[in-house]
Amino acid sequence: MKVNITYSCGHEGTIEVFGKAEERERKIKYFEEYGLCHDCYKAEKQTEEKAFAEGHELPELKGSEKQISWANKIRKEKIETFEKEKLAIRKGAGDDFADFLDEFTKDYYQNDSASWWIDHREWRTFKKDLLGAAVVAFKAKDGM
Repeated sequence: MKVNITYSCGHEGTIEVFGKAEERERKIKYFEEYGLCHDCYKAEKQTEEKAFAEGHELPELKGSEKQISWANKIRKEKIETFEKEKLAIRKGAGDDFADFLDEFTKDYYQNDSASWWIDHREWRTFKKDLLGAAVVAFKAKDGM
């Protein structure tokens, strides 16, 4: 059933609700109290991604508008996920490599190509590329 509502942001729109009457009413109430329309939701996410990039001192991405929008989302997700994994890497690889990796990732994250981030959107590809480059650089640093 389609219902016209006023989102919490003040914009009007139509949502589709299913289920029992109480479930439909709960969903309608949620969107009216907390939900954002598509445009406001998109703007909020872009603001979060911009704040994330500024907080991590990341460069603006280069590419088409659509690529940049998608790549900003990917970059934020990949960096947040990898940063959470660093503790496990420290336990497994030791402090020397982990300390090196902390500095290495600061430079690695500076890639400003939107298409590169899109090409590395799969977690396995991103992690394999990052760790592979870090190991090569770590070995070269120590002359191994």
